[in-house]
Amino acid sequence: MNKKSVAVSQFERLIKVNRFLSVLIIGLVFILAIAVKNNNKPPIVIRESTRGAEILENYISDSAVNEHSVNLFIQTFINKLNFYDHWAIDTIHEPLNMMNSPLRKKFVSEIVTKKLVETIKSQKVATKTTIEEMKFEQIGDAIEVMVIYRRERKNYEGEPLSDMIVRVDMILDILPERSQKYPWGLWVSEYKRAVLS
Repeated sequence: MNKKSVAVSQFERLIKVNRFLSVLIIGLVFILAIAVKNNNKPPIVIRESTRGAEILENYISDSAVNEHSVNLFIQTFINKLNFYDHWAIDTIHEPLNMMNSPLRKKFVSEIVTKKLVETIKSQKVATKTTIEEMKFEQIGDAIEVMVIYRRERKNYEGEPLSDMIVRVDMILDILPERSQKYPWGLWVSEYKRAVLS
């Protein structure tokens, strides 16, 4: 074999490799273009509504706060802001994240103390919350809310304790848009609670 044929053979292999790499680069550019195109589309969001689950193809334009979302927000907040249930106290961060910053700071510094959490856990009380009355009215960018609910309490052995009937008055602020931090599009800005029995 002479040097000329070896050089031609290596040159042909280089041409084949270059063709393969060119096709590979074109394919990767095509895949990248598809990924960029799909990345610019808003994600599909499934939201609970009065008609069951509904799919929002464009959650940015379809995410206005409506009566059902306010109702669901209030029910979730009342059920999760529970200072009597030893299971619920572990998830107390969820209703705190449904508050605006000043109210959340007030709750954390004055109400949700380490001593309170330890007391709730040691009592081992389970609760069931039933909302008996709920009224809300939108005034500008705020919603005035009044809720009366009953908390049935049972001790660790399942024996009933005294029920509590509580009235809550709160103001919800409607946020300009939903976000990852505030997916409800609402937050609690004022909260007053009174035990009725």
